[in-house]
Amino acid sequence: MNSRTLKTLGAVVIGLVLIWLLLDLGGNESRTSSELLPTLKAQINDVDSLAVRQGESITTIERRDESWTVKERSGYPADVGSVREVMIALSDAKILERKTSNSEKYGVLGVADIGNDGDGSELIVSVGDEKLAVIIGNTAQSEYRYARIAGEEQSLLIDQNPTIPDSTGGWLRTDVIDVAANRISSVVINHADGEVLELRKASADNSAFDVSNVPAGRELTYPTVANSVGDALAGLSLEDVRPADDALEAITTAVFTTFDGLVINASEYAIDGASWFHFSAASEPTVTKELAAQDTVANDDTSEQEDIADDDGGEGEAAVDPVAEAEAINARVSNWLYSVPESSAGSLRQRMADLLAPEETAAD
Repeated sequence: MNSRTLKTLGAVVIGLVLIWLLLDLGGNESRTSSELLPTLKAQINDVDSLAVRQGESITTIERRDESWTVKERSGYPADVGSVREVMIALSDAKILERKTSNSEKYGVLGVADIGNDGDGSELIVSVGDEKLAVIIGNTAQSEYRYARIAGEEQSLLIDQNPTIPDSTGGWLRTDVIDVAANRISSVVINHADGEVLELRKASADNSAFDVSNVPAGRELTYPTVANSVGDALAGLSLEDVRPADDALEAITTAVFTTFDGLVINASEYAIDGASWFHFSAASEPTVTKELAAQDTVANDDTSEQEDIADDDGGEGEAAVDPVAEAEAINARVSNWLYSVPESSAGSLRQRMADLLAPEETAAD
């Protein structure tokens, strides 16, 4: 074989390799930028909505003035942190590597079209009349993700790995009410069948709630067993939300009263076999006045000590205004029903039997 023949064969091989590379890239030479969505960074502050398609469901997060709300939950506030993470990830995403253009292999990367057995998430960003749609697939190397611009054949590996909630509830602002357990002076839970559970503390310094009307011959499982009830409103979060319905009849109502006069009502409703809670707040002026009087007497006895503490730079906790606090809570929660974690729901519907140690038998 002479040198001319070898050169010819070499040229053919190189040509075949180049053709193979072009085919592997999917033939999509229109995407010359290394950015996934080249126009988004400049438009990110003008985004009107972010729609998320997963399977047969869709979640639409819409901008309202300076906040974000979830359309499918009647405009309930969205978790701004989740929205911000996804939007920044999309605007910053850069293409690390081009992957298959073979649609039969999309499923391996999680970038198949949503609705065609695709288990990824299609994110649709709307800016005015323009829509930018990208399918975010499986995680790669723990810090990257596979992706594909909707409608294009080329799949990609990008340098971002945003956390995308897998349900509409995951996009909601989760905090509902936060009342610390050491503020609670009493809890009264009324059940539809007439049972009433009463828990009380004479002082915030008490380590445990006193349980009223413990049946004769029975005792609590342990002295602090009722504390989980008093702790039910501390950092209470939601799993889902729906508009309130005035026509419903409560199956339980728990009334929490704080030492400073805040009153929280938590009413439970059964809807389609699931539990939903409505919360409302009020202030109790009588309690507030009594506490103010007690504080005045206590301050007269300890004024000198407090002055010394102040001279040393000590700072007391700012007093909570129960009237303003109740108004703020109602403005946020009064129009909604909440699905809460079962651990919280169980505390809000406690019965006496839940607090009692097993009854001793004659054999015992």
